[in-house]
Amino acid sequence: MEYSNFGRVSATEHIIVSTEISMFMGFGLPELALQHEHYVSYVYVLGKEGGSPTLLVDEAVAFTDTIDAVIDQYCVTLFVSPKTLEKLHPQPYRHYAGCRVYLPESLRLIVNSLLECDMASEMMTTYRTAKALELLCETVRLGARGELIPCLDQGGLSAADIQKIVYARQVIDEKWGDKLSLDLIARACGLNRSKLTCGFRQLFHCSVSEALIEKRLVEARKMLAVTDFSVSTIAYKAGYRNNASFTRAFGRRFGASPTEYRTGKIAA
Repeated sequence: MEYSNFGRVSATEHIIVSTEISMFMGFGLPELALQHEHYVSYVYVLGKEGGSPTLLVDEAVAFTDTIDAVIDQYCVTLFVSPKTLEKLHPQPYRHYAGCRVYLPESLRLIVNSLLECDMASEMMTTYRTAKALELLCETVRLGARGELIPCLDQGGLSAADIQKIVYARQVIDEKWGDKLSLDLIARACGLNRSKLTCGFRQLFHCSVSEALIEKRLVEARKMLAVTDFSVSTIAYKAGYRNNASFTRAFGRRFGASPTEYRTGKIAA
């Protein structure tokens, strides 16, 4: 996903989400942000257009380091009081405070929605306020589950290799309905099969195939719950060319057939 909507946002925008949460959108952090030096900063660093988005989280004691790290880069920044974070999770950033992590698909989509918003002034503020809260909650949720991947060398992988492997995960997240194969994903991210296979398991603790199957089944479950597509149509949209194999895979993952799952959701 490329961020081509920087122009929609003025040089620096400041949105007061609540008495304990503020959001800034713009290049670097403005002087006004210094008023939040005792808050925890969640800095979604977009860099230049087309760059790989990352997240930098720092506690208050490291605030000046954060300013230095993001100078001249486009950022969406949330400042949150420690008191508010404690309400969300006892240790909301224990695993990744003080380092950059790659943005997974769910966070990228929220950030992009902030940039793409072209509503009238009052409606835009309300919309962005809601999205800021969604962004914070989703970030804390993923962090608590250990699903935010640090931008660090790991197990012999270079920073460039890690970025390519994260891109492979992005391909799965965004093109899960296509006819993807290990070879296609490897070519898309610029790694050979062996390095992608080993590196992917190191970073995500599963194989490329397992990640693709999981993504397809989760998306299929969503379609069963919120659409009236037939089971065979959903199977096809989820990348399965055989309805029986889809039904077996869905049953193993969720403990019920697609039809049983949909019937149970309707009854509920």
